[in-house]
Amino acid sequence: MIIKNLPLYIGASLSAHNPENIPDTFPFEAYYDASSGFIRQRLNESLSKILDDVYSKGLLIGTPLSESEIAVPYADDFLNFINQVTPSGEKLKILEVGAGTGYLSRRLMDLGHEVTPIEPGKGYSAYWKKYGVNVINDFFPSPSCRGPYDLIISYLVLEHIPDPLSFIGQMKGFLSDNGAIIFSVPDESAEIEAGDPSMLVHEHFNYFDSTGLDCLLSSANLASTIKPSSYGRCLYSVSRKTSEMIKRTQASQDVVSYLDRSVEYVKQFRMKIRSLLADGSVGVFCPGRALALLELGMEVRMFDDDPYLINMFYPPFTSKIENRSALLEKPVDHLIIMSRTFGNVIKQSLIHDGYEKNIIVASELI
Repeated sequence: MIIKNLPLYIGASLSAHNPENIPDTFPFEAYYDASSGFIRQRLNESLSKILDDVYSKGLLIGTPLSESEIAVPYADDFLNFINQVTPSGEKLKILEVGAGTGYLSRRLMDLGHEVTPIEPGKGYSAYWKKYGVNVINDFFPSPSCRGPYDLIISYLVLEHIPDPLSFIGQMKGFLSDNGAIIFSVPDESAEIEAGDPSMLVHEHFNYFDSTGLDCLLSSANLASTIKPSSYGRCLYSVSRKTSEMIKRTQASQDVVSYLDRSVEYVKQFRMKIRSLLADGSVGVFCPGRALALLELGMEVRMFDDDPYLINMFYPPFTSKIENRSALLEKPVDHLIIMSRTFGNVIKQSLIHDGYEKNIIVASELI
């Protein structure tokens, strides 16, 4: 599947253009990799250079883990999973790969663990000072990492890695014999099942449902357990080294056929939006999930509950992101809620707040 002008999402921008001379759109190609068992973005040297630059600057892609009202429930849920699958009451030597703001490391340190965070993004340094964490400012693996570690954790990083199998192999080299690796990755099961390409973004090289993640971990010869998160929509895995040969999991048929189905999904989505625009004004709630679907230049308003995003832009779209109050004060005739995770919750809360116009959640759209 090739998208010639997919918006290059590197986080919301102060204008309708990306900062730092980063292009607003860039070609995108995804394929099903039978040798890996999951959907991947085809590696492109030019894009890799752009993303390396983005990561090294520490530009805020999405909402990072922090003490913010939106982010804390995600951190709490991941920490609960870590506590469930690690020995109770033991002080662990932990490496966090892709530590971002350092918030998760701070929380683990407060529980009494010895934590080494590593993060390439210099743009997070103000958070590191705020949370009092000594972060190795480098890409993993780094000579500054002093293993072996009892636990290696990585939250929403694996999907960004061009060669995840080698990446995991490098992690194993820093892991103690009885240690564990814990990953959190976006759970794209609903999108894969529906053929919905809203999950496709340049920053992600790998797209997982539970079978795809299991394919990867078993290929790395790790004995793993995978479960869905209790909050939001992530997949959590805990993996350990084993002397036995692990049989690789087979990919689901939904994964194999996903890209063919997604081409038709885009056509139907755009036809639906054109039809709604012919009948009145259109708005998109959680617009980050619509970037791979909207035609460039479509006149739709954009709304979100994340305070960080308000009055920002998703280049190259020229609609400033508005908050819920703006939507209630000046409603659109047709509102599409793109979140498959919280869509119905948002819909019911808007109705409770008095919203009377047409609301369509993503699962009902196509």
